[in-house]
Amino acid sequence: MELKNIVGLSKPFVSGFIGAAIFILSYSIFHTSVPHLATININGLVNEHIKQRANTPLSEKELQSDSRQFMDKLERSLQNLAKQQHLCLIVSDAVIAGAEDYTDNIRRSLEVAP
Repeated sequence: MELKNIVGLSKPFVSGFIGAAIFILSYSIFHTSVPHLATININGLVNEHIKQRANTPLSEKELQSDSRQFMDKLERSLQNLAKQQHLCLIVSDAVIAGAEDYTDNIRRSLEVAP
């Protein structure tokens, strides 16, 4: 076999190899990983909020408004945490082995968030 034929046959192989390498590299750069599982004790957070508001002299309308604001803030905090930490959040009643509890993170963000 002549050298010219060997070079001619190896060009598609080398081109394919380079194409595959570029694909693998771009896939590893742009592909998002699977989110980690994490738990949140939402019932505990809601109960804490209710206990804090139980002793305040608010009217029923004010309590309803406060509850809506709290739930909105809780939802935003959960969405931000899930997005920033790349998490799949699960209510803590569903026990999953190895899942980290992020309830304290949410509690702190509720205290700071406007």
